Amino acid sequence: MLQIKKTTLFEAYYVDPKSVSIEFPKEKKNLIYIFLESVETTSASKENGGDQEVSYIPNLELLATSKENINFSNTSKLGGALNTSGATWTAGAMVAQTAGIPLKVSIGINNYKNFGESLPGAYSIGDILNDYGYNNYLIFGSDADFGGRKDYFIYHGNYEILDYYWAIDQELIDEDYYVWWGYEDKKLFEYAKQKLLEIAEKDEPFNFTMLTADTHFVDGYLDSSCGTPFEQKYANAFYCSDSMLNDFVSWIKE
Repeated sequence: MLQIKKTTLFEAYYVDPKSVSIEFPKEKKNLIYIFLESVETTSASKENGGDQEVSYIPNLELLATSKENINFSNTSKLGGALNTSGATWTAGAMVAQTAGIPLKVSIGINNYKNFGESLPGAYSIGDILNDYGYNNYLIFGSDADFGGRKDYFIYHGNYEILDYYWAIDQELIDEDYYVWWGYEDKKLFEYAKQKLLEIAEKDEPFNFTMLTADTHFVDGYLDSSCGTPFEQKYANAFYCSDSMLNDFVSWIKE
């Protein structure tokens, strides 16, 4: 579907990152950026601004509401930004969050590919970090080419792409292994730990970006190790993903 609509979004609100003065500390901090597929505040408890009597994502809720952490919200409870058109599917959200612009293209949203140059007018967080000496990495368990993600992240930040086919090349999974979108999140978090330990030894600043997939619609992927406290499979997929993420964040803190 053609996504053509006149808007004053850029004239009224967009600030070109190239025009902003950015200063890094002498000792740069590393960044671990985790995209959580389809996770939103409706999965949280009503007590904290969600839509559930019992939270599907209790650990994420605790992280977001803890006084030790920062939660960007439009309310006094869990909230967030109002999504604009072109930012509500996986590839669109990844572009919107990293470059501050919606992904509006005149072809099917998951058929977008540039074969090299991707969104040449954008200047993303990957571009900024790459310009300031960071090494960028992107890991997820599906095919990076899907939705034009590989082109975008290589062109904007020179990311090292660690996708489903990378895992096969590294002999982490067999060539005929295929679960859900490629390989499941239980493996994703383990491979992420291994890679983080490897790149941390280089003593160079890094941005390690991840994308989960077990909570992708229609009803998610439920690992055999997951509990089933809810009647709905999708709710259990969120609950299990929340637990895996909490374990991963705890590991990072340690």
